[in-house]
Amino acid sequence: ELRIANEEIIALQGLQRGHLTIGVNDGMAVGLLPNAIRHFRSLYPNITFGIKVDDTRSLVKRLKERDIDLAIGYSFPTNDGLKFKAEISLNMYLLTSVDHEFAQRESILLSELGNTDLILPDNSLLLRQTLDTALESAGVRVHPIIETNSYRLIYSLVGRKEGISIVSGREDRGAVQERFSYVEINDDLLPGGVIGCCALADSDLSIAAEAFVESVSSAMERSFLPALSKETPL
Repeated sequence: ELRIANEEIIALQGLQRGHLTIGVNDGMAVGLLPNAIRHFRSLYPNITFGIKVDDTRSLVKRLKERDIDLAIGYSFPTNDGLKFKAEISLNMYLLTSVDHEFAQRESILLSELGNTDLILPDNSLLLRQTLDTALESAGVRVHPIIETNSYRLIYSLVGRKEGISIVSGREDRGAVQERFSYVEINDDLLPGGVIGCCALADSDLSIAAEAFVESVSSAMERSFLPALSKETPL
């Protein structure tokens, strides 16, 4: 009983102070991560944070160099010494402004996007490799009018009607819901993406880091529509 009581005291102290360094993809540095931090700090206000925004490859490198405690992002490799603390599968969507000709469609095929002007992630992002492979397999030529490594910029440009894009997952948040339409890409050639919260497989996370994973998992459920509709558990 004394041992259990002592462990509980240590656990309590572990959440009363400490510092977490989190790596995150650009696309989740505005919505998902701030929501997770807000919820976590409402419970444990004395935990401080350092945030590194980077692409998925660089986040894996940062984990291996012990530069960050946790990484949150798209399409982490499954065989690179990582362990998934939370994850969720996402459908692929065509992102358009609400008045675009495709906006009212429920679904679309890659073959219907031939000669379309697209705003695409650049080659530094893993999603671009997936898109290029799928479009080539479908025999579809598109016009990449803008390429960028910033998902926030992609959303901004689509919202300003500069073009349309392809994204993983659908965010169900007020401003996003009002300004954009998501058309599901129902095509076997383009597999869905995965958002994950990862740590090194051989690392022992702090009590604060383990607790923060719970906030991240809840934020994933709240932020992305597929989390509410898919039967696949987190």
